[in-house]
Amino acid sequence: MAVMPIARLFFPCANAEQDDAGNTTLVNPIDSILLPTGVEKNFTLGPIFFYLQVKEGLGTFYFRIEIKNERGRRLARTKPRKVVFTKQKRTVADEVIFKIREFRAESAGVIAFELFANEVVLATWDLPLIPIGE
Repeated sequence: MAVMPIARLFFPCANAEQDDAGNTTLVNPIDSILLPTGVEKNFTLGPIFFYLQVKEGLGTFYFRIEIKNERGRRLARTKPRKVVFTKQKRTVADEVIFKIREFRAESAGVIAFELFANEVVLATWDLPLIPIGE
């Protein structure tokens, strides 16, 4: 019987890396993106990294992120990442790093990053895109 995991941490940053020993380095967590003067619509953003800690699940889950604009239109999605939760390591957090190479945004506003686990939304991060001067 599968048990849905919980997302302990889910947030964007400028860079995220994991070395061979499993040590994770996060650089510049992102709360909002300031758009340069003159950039108002139809622009490309990226790369953006997302750091995820999940735990307390049981079974196999495929995690992915969908990026949507304020109208709910999907702008991009990541490839699924498989995490297997066993009874022995249910309470130990698994770390997953997503790299979103780039995506096109139509205008300033709020971009939603939805974290899915087996097609169920587990967490959402809203990222404001703010034109400089506002």
